[in-house]
Amino acid sequence: MMPLNVIHALMWHTPPVPQRVRFYMDHCIHVLGGSPIQHRDKVTSNAVCANLSPLLLLHPVHLPSIVFTPSSYRRQIARSEGVLANGTVLAGLAPVDCSKGRVLSFIAHIDDDLLFMNPSIWRAITGGKCVRTVTTTAGDAGLGQKHSSYWKGREAGHRAAYADMIGVANSSWAFGDAGVAGRSILMATSTANPKVSLVWMRLPDGGVKGGGFRKTGSVSLQKLWNGNATSLSALDGSATYTRDELQGTLREIMSDFEPTEIKTLNYVNETGDHPDHFITARFVQAAVVRTPSGDLSARLTSYIGYPVDRLPANVNGTELTAKESAWYTYAALDKHMCKTPKSCATNFIGPWLSREYTVTN
Repeated sequence: MMPLNVIHALMWHTPPVPQRVRFYMDHCIHVLGGSPIQHRDKVTSNAVCANLSPLLLLHPVHLPSIVFTPSSYRRQIARSEGVLANGTVLAGLAPVDCSKGRVLSFIAHIDDDLLFMNPSIWRAITGGKCVRTVTTTAGDAGLGQKHSSYWKGREAGHRAAYADMIGVANSSWAFGDAGVAGRSILMATSTANPKVSLVWMRLPDGGVKGGGFRKTGSVSLQKLWNGNATSLSALDGSATYTRDELQGTLREIMSDFEPTEIKTLNYVNETGDHPDHFITARFVQAAVVRTPSGDLSARLTSYIGYPVDRLPANVNGTELTAKESAWYTYAALDKHMCKTPKSCATNFIGPWLSREYTVTN
């Protein structure tokens, strides 16, 4: 890597930027030099300030975490300098063109999108749109952090399924942070197609009754939403949220990504569905409603979850083939799921694969 004083000089051969952004660029240099600056308006850590300058694409530094600029500047710079929508510069990734649309999906468990929002997500990816999927829970089935290999395996399956939808046999992923101030939230971006990214919040699975599991403290999204819990923490301790903070975090993810479409699960009727599905969708709906006018113009679409099997099959042909391919790619890394057409045909997964319905209010 070139000397820091040379980097500092070259960084200013860029278009003029606001004074606040210049502060963060200065901070970047200090952090790279091992002298982080404390400031109340930013997340501070012993990390690389990976933002603002394409120069960092040529001279990447890998450190444990990232310092981000205010969201409005992140969006401004991302449009012109080829960084990702959340402000993270990832080495080797080309500028992202989202002119065909931005699809932001919120799900409760890692397979919800593959079962209930596909082939819509596959169409968005193959149609050249920018696609980001945010998963609220770890889908740990009550196993907790002690058995993180299970739910991290599900995350690996998630990446594999999206690589399949992208059309690459084995996509590599660049890991970073989702860019919400004061929160550590893991994000992976496909290096084969940087328009595609996945975010995992890793909150505890609430179980089919919504009360949580004893091993994870009997906490859940449902309890947080209903006021029966004051806060909820990620299994890995990366972040803790009150109800308002979780809603605000989802809202900031929306504002940063600037979606043209938002997808989530059924927030209209929870009958027969998983409580995590319904509550995640309610949080998303509330975040959309409370986003200031003019900051968000995306269409919100809600998808039917478990009860979709009561409706006629409506996914077939090429789209069914694509949906099944993504599913079986994922299932290979989830020891609890069916992995072949024969085994899936005899359990609850089969009917879900051949169906996808949105909610009609």
